[in-house]
Amino acid sequence: MDAGPESNAGRQVVTVHLTLLDLFRFNLAILPRSSWGRLSLGAYLGFGIVTGFAIVGVPATFREVLAWLLAAAAVTMVGLIVFCVFLVPFFFLSSRTPGLLGEHVFTIKHEGLREETSANDTLIRWGGAHDLHRTDGFILIGTSPVMFHVLPRRSFASQAAFEAFWAAIQPLKRQ
Repeated sequence: MDAGPESNAGRQVVTVHLTLLDLFRFNLAILPRSSWGRLSLGAYLGFGIVTGFAIVGVPATFREVLAWLLAAAAVTMVGLIVFCVFLVPFFFLSSRTPGLLGEHVFTIKHEGLREETSANDTLIRWGGAHDLHRTDGFILIGTSPVMFHVLPRRSFASQAAFEAFWAAIQPLKRQ
């Protein structure tokens, strides 16, 4: 059970219990939000458009436009399915990587955000995060274009605590 944020001598502490389902949901959530994800989606869409032209040619009638859109959409969907298939080995390896799944304790400190796991003790200094994202279900702290700390909404005692933590970590983002 998630302990949520608590006051610890003026510091915010959030205990996260990360699961494989969290990682899967995170990957779906971050895909359209990260520059790498948008580049991947653009590549899938571009390949779909090129394939649509290759299959249908330049559409001249409404029926050809529909056929072209269907071909482009189908190829784009295949690309996304391939992306999801490539996640499977990542998930398999994740369960064997110490410190990735399980308990993560995040503490907002004077120096920045500290993350403690069974395998790591990391400090992200203020201004040291690559990017910050928030969805309805997660706070995502990017340490590089493809690496993120994932804090599920359920780790917070309330929506107000979720919002307060989000506001408190804004100085992490590089300017």
